[in-house]
Amino acid sequence: MSISGLPLGIVYTDVDELYKFPLNYGDRDSNTFKGSTPSTTLIPFVYKKGGYRITEADGWGAVRTPMGTEMCLRVVTTQYSIDTIAITTPFAFKLPFPNYVRSYQWLTLGQKIPYFEVNGNLVGGNFVPTEVRYRDVPRSFVGIKENEETQLALAIYPNPAVNELNIVVPKNNELNLEIFSASGQLVMKKTISNNEAMNQHSIDISKLAQGLYTGVLGDGKTVQNFKFIKQ
Repeated sequence: MSISGLPLGIVYTDVDELYKFPLNYGDRDSNTFKGSTPSTTLIPFVYKKGGYRITEADGWGAVRTPMGTEMCLRVVTTQYSIDTIAITTPFAFKLPFPNYVRSYQWLTLGQKIPYFEVNGNLVGGNFVPTEVRYRDVPRSFVGIKENEETQLALAIYPNPAVNELNIVVPKNNELNLEIFSASGQLVMKKTISNNEAMNQHSIDISKLAQGLYTGVLGDGKTVQNFKFIKQ
């Protein structure tokens, strides 16, 4: 935690375990935890945290984000804790308050952060989401040869797109464009050519179904890939 920009580490006398590996569908475990910030004369209070966590792997399946589609194990972790702020000077008193939170996380093999997660609070036994996070792709172009001299397109926008996808190409470039669905099916093939110093081409994607697509641009020597979302 941080107070007025000052980071304060929490020292755990009873360590909080987030996961216990190996983690398989149907696994369920719980653990207790307890910790507090250091007590010093410079900071007139102590933040204490203690409680227990329940973790359950209750589902599995494919999850699709702009990053792609991955097989995931869903893990639900619920933390029941009592957080306490203890004022040490000039008048000592304690202010405890419950902190019940839950997180739904979709985990994949080989990645160290959740592929998709929903976090929130437990209020009266009901889950109230406060944050959604997922694996995304850069909004700029990512190619096999990542330097300006070999970049085939200067810009591709918007992303997400509705009816048109704009591709800006440099002078005298003739490019082949292929667009693939998330399942790998080729849904569009087009040749882009121009003789201007800079030219913008509008690609009609209005007939494509909503979802995630992969575009491949090539000039016979270099290939550049990108992803976009059709809304």
